[in-house]
Amino acid sequence: MPKLTIPLTDFKIKSFKPKGAPYKEYDGGGLYLYISSIGTKTSNSNFGI
Repeated sequence: MPKLTIPLTDFKIKSFKPKGAPYKEYDGGGLYLYISSIGTKTSNSNFGI
């Protein structure tokens, strides 16, 4: 059974705080939010053809 992911909302994105190392929060379907160690937030996607 696949793992269900909850879409990232504006409130949830604003609540992510920087940690000691960069980390990713996944939205599902290859989308994720990259949070750097200084707090920069970048959205990225992975897809294959």
